[in-house]
Amino acid sequence: MRNIIIAGAGIGENLRLTQEVINAIENSEYIIAARVHEKIIPADKKIIWLDDFERAFKILDNISSALILVSGDPCIYSLMPLVKKRFPDAEIKILSGVSSLQIICAYACETWNDAKIFSCHGRELNTGYFLNMIEREHKIILFCDKHNTPSCICEKLKEMRLKIFIGENLGMADEKFYVGTPDDFINKKFGSYSIMLILNNNPFELKNFPGDNDFERAINIPITNEIIRQVVLSRLDLKNNSVIWDIGAGTGSISISAALKNLSCKIHAIEYKSEALKIIEANIKKFHLHNINIIQGHALDVINNLPEPDNIFIGGSEGELPGIFERVKYFIEAGKNLRLVMTCVTPENFNTAYDFMKRLKNFECVQIQANKLKSAGGKFFMNACNPVIVLSSNTL
Repeated sequence: MRNIIIAGAGIGENLRLTQEVINAIENSEYIIAARVHEKIIPADKKIIWLDDFERAFKILDNISSALILVSGDPCIYSLMPLVKKRFPDAEIKILSGVSSLQIICAYACETWNDAKIFSCHGRELNTGYFLNMIEREHKIILFCDKHNTPSCICEKLKEMRLKIFIGENLGMADEKFYVGTPDDFINKKFGSYSIMLILNNNPFELKNFPGDNDFERAINIPITNEIIRQVVLSRLDLKNNSVIWDIGAGTGSISISAALKNLSCKIHAIEYKSEALKIIEANIKKFHLHNINIIQGHALDVINNLPEPDNIFIGGSEGELPGIFERVKYFIEAGKNLRLVMTCVTPENFNTAYDFMKRLKNFECVQIQANKLKSAGGKFFMNACNPVIVLSSNTL
């Protein structure tokens, strides 16, 4: 049986090491660690540096027991899950450590059980989702890195009214604390080992899913009405971090609704009309969203430069439907599975869409006729809306 101890060891000094971790370091023959922990490891130990995870794990394959040192606490954003996956039969023991998360919260006199926690260490930060959550949550904690420094993050936050706590080199002798607003830190340099606690005392709250009257509108810019929007959203596959193309975005009602349904989605709203672009921008601002990228132009002029989609919604095509479907064919030939949803009102667009989409998997087609109550002359009547056809399918 392989025995592995994973211990929280701060970021390289003894300032906040627990006695339990100190004893484990003294009693272990093999220690796997990042070079930042070199100062706390006695010279007589056999050290396996974590410069290359796979190389270190291959050495561990031939060792019956070892101590792995991780920054902060092993139970939050550490390599513990990777070790468990790589060595499923090992006996693993966790030794808790003092994390910079705990230190910054203690400094700010704030709890962290009610915080939304993000990390840039060894992973990409979904910036749109991160900013969306800052708008909506009272408390956000971010483990920064050398690319996403506190100053870079504060540049993105400069238009928000926030209180920022920043900890630098926490757990080391030269640890520093700062408190202020985003503007205070935009031009300040920070080290790689920094953490941010962001407080929003007036988070945005949306009590109900937006109806047609909640959107900014323009007379000549059509909006997908709320009944159709609900059907479209049910047809789209809005998984976490999904990339969505909204072709013919109009007022942006589908983009906005999809962004609100899953705040981590990355949405590209494609629209060529200048007036419509202004309406989309106004709606993005109104709903405090950061995961919608507005693309000005006709679809066929811009989609080749966009990230590959997981979902494509076509609400308007301006005669480009055959060309758009050619692009979808490219994804099919490349083995890309994506969700394709389209609304149409004209027989011409329906015929083109039906001929193409009926051959794909999970093809569905519904026509929706919705009537809305309207008042006139002191009386009420049901006002008929135009029937809309919704087609949906998967490419694979």
